[in-house]
Amino acid sequence: MLNEINHSPPRTAIPPDRWEKIAHSLKFSNRELQIVQQLFAGGSEADTGRALGISSHTVHTHLGRLYRKLNVHGCSGLFLRVFDAYVADLNASTTDDESHNETALMSRDRARH
Repeated sequence: MLNEINHSPPRTAIPPDRWEKIAHSLKFSNRELQIVQQLFAGGSEADTGRALGISSHTVHTHLGRLYRKLNVHGCSGLFLRVFDAYVADLNASTTDDESHNETALMSRDRARH
């Protein structure tokens, strides 16, 4: 029997604010995202099932579909794809910040002249 179902994302190496962007770029459903977050936090399929209120068999089925969707052959491949999406998002954010800063500096310089 489940004592309590935990619907908040677990703590992982990836900050909470980045997960939504990763899920969007990899086309994860909400449930797929929840499962991946649980696994990233170190949970087993059984732990993940308990945390989400589903069976470990259902977690296993979701993982099989995720592996096919991402064209990977296991959890290591899944983790690599997620980290690749995370790094791509970081790079895009850094580029956006640099562009924003350059635009702000150019606008400020124009205002001075």
